[in-house]
Amino acid sequence: LQAKAENTFRVLVRNENNEIDVYPNPVRDTLNLRTGKEADAQVLLISSMGSTVFNETIKIGPFDSAQIDMSSMNAGVYTVIIKFDGKELKYNITKI
Repeated sequence: LQAKAENTFRVLVRNENNEIDVYPNPVRDTLNLRTGKEADAQVLLISSMGSTVFNETIKIGPFDSAQIDMSSMNAGVYTVIIKFDGKELKYNITKI
């Protein structure tokens, strides 16, 4: 009698001091957002001219990062505002 067992698991290594990971920076096509725990977050992208170019509520998690398609957006500096769990976090990113 031969027994066989198999198991699959995912491992995530991240800095727990960062509430959210925003990557890559600079971004060419797709911006990724990842939190340490599952959350529904309002995400805004503000251009350097002050225009809101993205404003949606999206699900973000540690293993399933949210992805924002920036491929059609102009090159430049954007402010990313993420609101979740009663917090508001701001990051500057560069679109190339």
